Amino acid sequence: MTQTLERLELPLITYRALEQIARTQGITPADAVGNLVRQFHHAGSITILRDEYQQLAGKELARTLTVEEAARLETVAERLSDLEMASEMNPVWEAHRESVNELLQELKETLQTFPDQKNPS
Repeated sequence: MTQTLERLELPLITYRALEQIARTQGITPADAVGNLVRQFHHAGSITILRDEYQQLAGKELARTLTVEEAARLETVAERLSDLEMASEMNPVWEAHRESVNELLQELKETLQTFPDQKNPS
C-alpha cells in the first residue's frame, strides 16, 4: 500500500499548515511532507556522524585509535563535511565567513596605516 498524504491521518490544523507551506514554496502538500522527511533524515544523519566522529576523535586524542578506526575517522570526517556543505545552513555560514574576512581585511588595512614601531625615535 502506497503511503499518501491523506492516509497519514494528520489533524486538520496540520493539513492546513502543510498546505500553507506548500503554497509558499509552489509545491504540493505531499511534496512539502517529502521535503520535511528528507530534512529530518539529513539532520539525523549528521547527528549520527557527529557522534561517531566525536567518539573516534576522542580515541585519537587518547592515542588508542586502531588503523581501521583511523580510516573510518577519515571517512566520517569527509562524509560529515560533504553533508554540512550540502545543508541549507551552508550559505549562511559562507556569508558569515565572508563578512568576517572583510572585517579582517579592514583591520589589516587600518593596522598598516600606523607607523612602524621597530625603530623608535
